[in-house]
Amino acid sequence: MEDANTSALYFSKRLLDGLAVILERPLTIVEAPVGYGKTTAVREFLNKRDIRRLWVPVPGHLNFATFGGTFDGTFGLNGESASWSGVSEDAFWRTFCRELGRGLPEASEIAASLERLGYPRDPALFETARELLRQLRLAAPTVLVIDDFHLLPSPAFGLLCEVLAKEAPAGTGIINLHITLVSRHVYPGAKELLRLKGVLGVVGQETFTFSAEDIQNYYALHRLDITPEEAHALAASSGGWISGLYIQLLRHRKQGAASMPVFGAISSEDSLPPAQAALLEKEIYAPLPPEIQNLLFSLCPLERFTVLQADFLYGKDTRALLRELTRQNSFVALDRSSGVYSMHAIFRRLLARLFQDLPLARQKEIHRRCADWFAQEGEFLSAMEMYRLARDFEKALTVMEQDMSRNLVTENAAFFASMFRECPEDIMDRHPGAAFKRALAALAASDFPAFGKGCARLAAQCAAMPENDPQTRVWRGELEVLLALTAYNDIAAMSIHHRKAWELLGRPTGLYPTQSTWTMGCPSALFMFHRKSGALARELRLMQESMPLYYRLTSGHGAGGDYLFEAEALYHAGAFSAASVACYKAEAMAEEHRQTGNLICALFLRLRLAAAAGDLPGAQERLKAMRGAITKSRDYFLLHTVELCTGWLYAILGQENNIPRWIGATAEAARDNRMYAFARGSWFLVHGRALLLAGQYEKVTGLFGRLLESGLYDRHNVFFIYSHIYLAAARQALGGKAPAVKSLRTALDAALPDNLLMPFVENNRHIQPLLRSLQRDRRREGVRRILDLAENWNTGLQGMDAALPQYRLTPQQLELVRLAAAGKNFKEIAVLTGCAHGTVKNKFTSLYKRFGVHGSKELLAKAAQAGLAATPERAQGRET
Repeated sequence: MEDANTSALYFSKRLLDGLAVILERPLTIVEAPVGYGKTTAVREFLNKRDIRRLWVPVPGHLNFATFGGTFDGTFGLNGESASWSGVSEDAFWRTFCRELGRGLPEASEIAASLERLGYPRDPALFETARELLRQLRLAAPTVLVIDDFHLLPSPAFGLLCEVLAKEAPAGTGIINLHITLVSRHVYPGAKELLRLKGVLGVVGQETFTFSAEDIQNYYALHRLDITPEEAHALAASSGGWISGLYIQLLRHRKQGAASMPVFGAISSEDSLPPAQAALLEKEIYAPLPPEIQNLLFSLCPLERFTVLQADFLYGKDTRALLRELTRQNSFVALDRSSGVYSMHAIFRRLLARLFQDLPLARQKEIHRRCADWFAQEGEFLSAMEMYRLARDFEKALTVMEQDMSRNLVTENAAFFASMFRECPEDIMDRHPGAAFKRALAALAASDFPAFGKGCARLAAQCAAMPENDPQTRVWRGELEVLLALTAYNDIAAMSIHHRKAWELLGRPTGLYPTQSTWTMGCPSALFMFHRKSGALARELRLMQESMPLYYRLTSGHGAGGDYLFEAEALYHAGAFSAASVACYKAEAMAEEHRQTGNLICALFLRLRLAAAAGDLPGAQERLKAMRGAITKSRDYFLLHTVELCTGWLYAILGQENNIPRWIGATAEAARDNRMYAFARGSWFLVHGRALLLAGQYEKVTGLFGRLLESGLYDRHNVFFIYSHIYLAAARQALGGKAPAVKSLRTALDAALPDNLLMPFVENNRHIQPLLRSLQRDRRREGVRRILDLAENWNTGLQGMDAALPQYRLTPQQLELVRLAAAGKNFKEIAVLTGCAHGTVKNKFTSLYKRFGVHGSKELLAKAAQAGLAATPERAQGRET
């Protein structure tokens, strides 16, 4: 009996029948507390069926660090306790994308795009992920399993419901895809709706709970006979909890019936009572041979692993040990289809606690060995994370310098900021390449003091380098590239650094990749580089003289920037035809050199030109072209820049509801970090226009008054001009004519020397009386030209207004319209909004009157025309 396979599995007919729903419904939730055998049951159920499957574990908790190939939990050092502390959404997303590409080769491009996009944690990313996922075409039935789904925040559940499940009955979902979420609990809200539509299957705790008969059958499988009375006692004591029954089985095999029962049912989703935890250690871990215990510690940083990884981490062939481990222990399982081993969450937590008791040197060695594996596999970020846990910063920085060309510090800014903070300075001094990256990371994080400090330290290092070392010229050349950023946005000073860099390097810089964005997400080159009132002509000349050298130094980075600067200057002067010509030149250069950021700037200018001509379809087409360019290049970082451009268009059209919420009047600037500092000023300008539109004049006065006092944008004349225009409009609305006129004069004095008229034209509806009051002022010639341009601008706006009717809806009304446009009937809308069914019907009756229509089809058609909701292709007038 001692030689029996103690990992043999038992599945009741009730459970197998319940799991059949996985292949019948688009979405299945397998839901029960920890230790009920959810993962094992689903894995074995699918293993016995000829069906493609993708298995994506949500990497776990235990002081989590992301990995490049396998994204798993890691454990802290220096006395930190191992505890369930959340999950890395980014790590889950990368795991999901890579499993998608591995399991579905035909979807490799979609998977690569999704990975580049990143976890969809805001509406812009969410919508793009939705569109990408809807492109999946599966020729054969496929099951996607997401294990430990409860660890993810609710946006992931929403994405799966919206993209992959809710739409399936309407014929627009992903054919042949079945999703299974293995979870300890499920977020409320959509469950009832999905069941209502016949989309959702649920396999709940009751399906996994062992009855007395199940317990007898399970124990008999292990050649252990128990009486019906003993089985009932176990059922009552354990609540049918399989993990407890398994531990009890092991005790019974050693000690006999006298050991029963031992403890009660599991009552917590995430932790074991102390008695159960102690029993787990005594009955599961302690009996393992020392060699297997050592192997488990070597694998401790990994949640899932292959034989190759195990061999490398342990330093010898592990196949025999792994066979013995899985034979004896049902808490470690092999997925034979993928060759991947995984540990049960309960067992991993036990190992995590025991890992903390190891000598610190042993913990570090385990992490270091794991890091060596990832370095060998070319997974440099994963290697750095493991070296950091091993406190081996020397190797971490060495690995970093092997991957200098990638813009890692902006993609993973939080990790690098933490690592650089912990790294001793003497080690950093031995790795100038990494020190350059540290400075760029600080710049990306808008930590300008740290950026300045990093540059100063590098300058001192480079000055101390031996003159006869060829590498000295290289580092000094790269330093000049970095120092140019300290002179932003002084074109002349930046150019001096670029010339020195070329003299020293004699080749393009390796400091940052060509495909990184020159604009850092800002939609306007003029905003970035027009520094001082009255200096625009000189700045343009300097830009035209200096950019060719910069292009040579950076292999075309920022291509088209000089033409963009010229085109925007011409637009702001009202020279629309000449602006269009320069804009097309910029666009051609940007496309040639794959500079998506500059292409977005060119398209934004063409959008503004279309608006000036009253061409609403043309303006909207530019927004569509921006998204197309981002999809093509996978520069998804720029999606938020497109939303800025969208916000600008709908702000001038007075369509408050179509301004993205994170930019609109209700947004909180200090709480949103979607834009780098270089682009943040543009966010304030669109946000300020939204505030004027919403009538929040006190907030405009306070916000822009403070921004001007702060000096943040002292070197951005365009920001200065718009800010004073907004202050003039707000102060006028609040009844302060004198301060309003003063603000407008300040704006005119900053703008007119450079013929920058369009900021006033774009906002003329808010400042018309003020402008007319200055027609006899010394600024009267500039005011006259502004009023002339404004007359044509307003005519164009009227044409766009006619094409885009103004329906003022409350946020709740807008939500009702959008849910109807998504194909929801009244009953479903009531569930989603928490309203009574009758209340929803009454609200739609009011909307019909508001729009002058007789039903939902006509309502949605008008709403789509007004830009309030998507086109009602899927809405079938389902009002019941």
